[in-house]
Amino acid sequence: MREDSHISQKLAEEYWIKKLEGVTIDSDLLRPSAEAGGARFEPLFAEVFSPELSGALSALFQGPKAEDNLFLFLLSAFQAIVARYSRNPDILVAVPVEGNVVYIRLQVSQDATFRQLLQTVQQTYIDAIGHNSFDRQTLARRLEANKTADIQALDAIVFYYSPFQSPPAADIAGALQACVVKRETGELALEISGNPERTDKSIIAFFAEAYIEALALFQRQRTIPLKELDLLPPYEAELALGKFPYSRRPLIIDKTVVALFEENVERAPDKTAVVCADHHLTYIELNRRVNRLAHYLAAQGIGRDSLAAMLLERSLDMIIAALAILKAGGAYVPIDTSYPQKRIISILNESGVDIVISDQSVGGQLDFTSLVNIREGLAAPVSAPPRPQIADFDSLPIPDRTLIDYSRYHRHIGMSKARHTIALQATRGCPYNCIYCHKIWPKNNVHRSAENIFREIANCYECGIRRFVFIDDIFNLNVKNSGRLLQTIIKEGLDINLYFPHGLRGDILTEEFIDLLVAAGTVNIAIALETTSPRIQRLMRKNLDIDRYLKTPAGDAHHADIARVSHRNRSRSPGDAGHDDERPLAAFLRFEYSEDLPQFRDV
Repeated sequence: MREDSHISQKLAEEYWIKKLEGVTIDSDLLRPSAEAGGARFEPLFAEVFSPELSGALSALFQGPKAEDNLFLFLLSAFQAIVARYSRNPDILVAVPVEGNVVYIRLQVSQDATFRQLLQTVQQTYIDAIGHNSFDRQTLARRLEANKTADIQALDAIVFYYSPFQSPPAADIAGALQACVVKRETGELALEISGNPERTDKSIIAFFAEAYIEALALFQRQRTIPLKELDLLPPYEAELALGKFPYSRRPLIIDKTVVALFEENVERAPDKTAVVCADHHLTYIELNRRVNRLAHYLAAQGIGRDSLAAMLLERSLDMIIAALAILKAGGAYVPIDTSYPQKRIISILNESGVDIVISDQSVGGQLDFTSLVNIREGLAAPVSAPPRPQIADFDSLPIPDRTLIDYSRYHRHIGMSKARHTIALQATRGCPYNCIYCHKIWPKNNVHRSAENIFREIANCYECGIRRFVFIDDIFNLNVKNSGRLLQTIIKEGLDINLYFPHGLRGDILTEEFIDLLVAAGTVNIAIALETTSPRIQRLMRKNLDIDRYLKTPAGDAHHADIARVSHRNRSRSPGDAGHDDERPLAAFLRFEYSEDLPQFRDV
């Protein structure tokens, strides 16, 4: 018996391998998916059939096989409507049966009558039931290995009939699952659920209404070609014929669109004004957003005889932008975001728009240099008054480095002698009388905590960044804090490179501190001697301990390396190419460097 079962399963698999060859998803009901399975599921549509329709469908079939015949009728109508919403007559629907699933694949011809379609569905279903002893997972693996079918199409659309609300015969989480439920009262109801990321509720609603209308038509007339059947729901047919609900009302010609909109805001502020996907705004919420943008546009000079381009996807933002432009007194120029960039630039230049309203996802893709002449000089320079120094440096937000694609720009990013790096600022304020710093920084020095700096380094590390340059003298003024940062980097095991091209005070480099620097990943240090002139030291108020720095203790190998000051940098890392330094005021201490360029991932 076990051998017979195994043979039956293999024969069934071979049947479905051949039956499902070349199957794909090509329906307006579903969006493409990058991954199969595992998606969330939610109700999309539910409606009870009218008593007349439920009674007429139940009266069609009598006897012991009435439920089976009703199921085939419902399935055939479902196949017909799916075909109407598909670009390919090759229709595949999964049907749960006897703890498994079978696939009803048809070439639905619009020239066929519903009776012919019903006969084809009946024969296809009988053949499928005779080959249902197969394992779905095994079949999917074989189809995927053979690359003869799109396995996501297998359970993409599921249909079943549930008499007396019994559960389906198999657990199938298709992207779109439709069920006709027969209640104990005899009423029939349509319930559709699915993956909201792969379906559009509005389209599913149209589809469901068309299916219910088709059932009413098919139970009356089954001998005319499918293409001649009117499958539009009644309200859609009225709209198509111009029979609008308020068509008898007089046309208002003495009010603007803005005036009519504001009347609705006053009359029904809490009613829904606009819906897009799962988002909606009431009239009062929409008006607030429109007013904010309109005031901004007016402040930018948008008014009568002004043109504002709308470069936006279909969204709530597009509605807000259009009303705001009209409220400001201008006119809008809508531009399809799917146009090629050259076409968009051409429209902007030829129309002479004064301003472009877009968002980062669309406008950020345009070549900025092509837009510089649009309303040139619209925004005047603004001089902000002096502000007090920030005392709590840790309260500042950490920059989001993922906003830059370092895989494209890292060769152009760097500071001073350290290229391919990310610059970190750790202090504000300069207590010295340097030739430059004291003119732009306050005298009070404020530093970030080691923990705060490490958080920024860790964020960058997660983005694939490995090379960091300190652009200030955090390490010069608070050795205890900087030592804690180095210890944290070592403790957390970050494999990074640190650069200090702007100079460390040579007189603070003890043996222990140098060891910390090396262990944390330091690659390059510019050691600041500033000058050996006591007079300049006093003038700058830096007062380095030059004697301590130059007098090398016996046996101190680290200080001996530092003391070998050279007037020329004798070795360069790949990030420092082309940066010779012949100044006698800076010495360079080299520990180690890698020949490998930094590895950045797309962010």
